[in-house]
Amino acid sequence: MKDCLGLKVLMGVVLFFCLAVTANASERQVLVFVGDKEPEFTNEPITNQGRTLVEMRPIMDALDLNVTWEPNEQKIGIEGNGVSVQLSVGSQQARINGAVHSIDVPPQVRDGRTLVPLRFISEATGMDVSWSNEAHIAHIHEGELPVVDTTVASTKDEIWQEAKRGEIGPFSQEDREKTLAEIVHNYGMPDARHDGTPESDDTPFVVYGDFDIEFNGTAAEVRDREWHHYLSQGEVTGIRGRVGNQGSIEEWAAQYGSYEDSMFGLQQKYFYSVGGYQMTLYEGYTGDIFSYSVGR
Repeated sequence: MKDCLGLKVLMGVVLFFCLAVTANASERQVLVFVGDKEPEFTNEPITNQGRTLVEMRPIMDALDLNVTWEPNEQKIGIEGNGVSVQLSVGSQQARINGAVHSIDVPPQVRDGRTLVPLRFISEATGMDVSWSNEAHIAHIHEGELPVVDTTVASTKDEIWQEAKRGEIGPFSQEDREKTLAEIVHNYGMPDARHDGTPESDDTPFVVYGDFDIEFNGTAAEVRDREWHHYLSQGEVTGIRGRVGNQGSIEEWAAQYGSYEDSMFGLQQKYFYSVGGYQMTLYEGYTGDIFSYSVGR
């Protein structure tokens, strides 16, 4: 009897954590980019029945389309680029150039803003939409996104030569001055996204193969570091390559001379001047160099 009771308690605990994880996953913020820009929303995008809904006007403004709103009948009109689209709040029917189309999730009003299904409205106006479930990023664009090799160089010398050119694999030192929207537009969809913790130094980053692109939302300080604004309007703060098995700092010093400076803390860092750039080597707990970055 006791064993049965204990099993029920254990199953209840497991179910609780499974539900908590599912809830957190469903509430994860979606980042939406249009070309190399990130529209600024009053209400963040939401997910409903597996569809992403976004505020209509910021998206249409980014696409340079005209929007009309009839408040009495709650009808939406979109015009531009030879396309005419009509939708109604609560209705699963829409018209594109007069032809009737069905939509899975109808437009809705939230906090005085009209939200529309992202994929339908983008494709109806002639754009392409890419979606990354792992990174929770939607990108509205024209044509195919670029595909780049995101495998880190296999030898110290290749890494060193790239650093002399200000490169970190497919990325350049200049990418540290760009927004996350520009990175996605220029390099395609990331493989994953880590959201960090607003109250600590655990900053967000996206993953491209063997490389991590760290970023911070520019609205965080203005909007009291709320979670969703911590990610919005992201600007790149750093790019790291994960080298895996490139040996200890002693091996690097034997090949390239002694490092110029070091910093010891949660991560031990070693600094080299390489062709006008500074390369930072990060040492792991095993004593091997596990990642590197290049900056000015």
